[in-house]
Amino acid sequence: TPKVLKRADLMRLLTALVVHDLTRCHGSREDKHAYYSGKQSERAATRYEPLAAYVMLAMLSGARPGEVLAIKWDDMDFDLKEIRVWGSKTQRQRAVPLHDSPALVDLLRALKLRSDGAKHVCGDNKLGGPRAIKRTSWNRLMDMAGLDGVCPKVLRSTCVAHVASASTDSEYLLEARFGHGANVSKQHYRQPLHGLTERGATVEGWLCIPGELRDAMAKLGPDYARLRPYLQ
Repeated sequence: TPKVLKRADLMRLLTALVVHDLTRCHGSREDKHAYYSGKQSERAATRYEPLAAYVMLAMLSGARPGEVLAIKWDDMDFDLKEIRVWGSKTQRQRAVPLHDSPALVDLLRALKLRSDGAKHVCGDNKLGGPRAIKRTSWNRLMDMAGLDGVCPKVLRSTCVAHVASASTDSEYLLEARFGHGANVSKQHYRQPLHGLTERGATVEGWLCIPGELRDAMAKLGPDYARLRPYLQ
């Protein structure tokens, strides 16, 4: 049975994610007082490589880790409300819908504002290819969240399980959306949370964290806090 994070786990993860991405060095060249006082300077560089874009995109899309990192801005179609994802396992393209996740749409718009010319949604590496998630960075985030034994793939299984258990999509639609084999949802993903159908009609609602996502995005910065009508 795939490992699935529950609401309490996701809340701890989002709380840790904000702290992780906003932690800054104590001082900067322009703020020596912060260095000597031991307080963080708002003008200092962030201490850790940011993970918010990857974590929230993986959490809301249900794509595989390699698929999330490989998504390019050219793969976005806001008119059709879908992301074109190249399946790292199936070796074929599929469409991840955006119509049932206003949070994902607004996350992508916020990330576009801070993309700074990068080709990939989660950022480029030095050679212009997709960035990678360093194991040390991931383990540090999980330690901060108090989540043991959670690998990046767990975000996919969590999204799939919550969507499969709370939505009314058929097995065929779930297969097309997440790129897994026939009947995989019925055999593995609909069991842990079977019957929980009272959580609204959005992915963030099915994950039971719409408010927590709102707070995390607002704290992460002004770009994340823009263009979010579903949070008003």
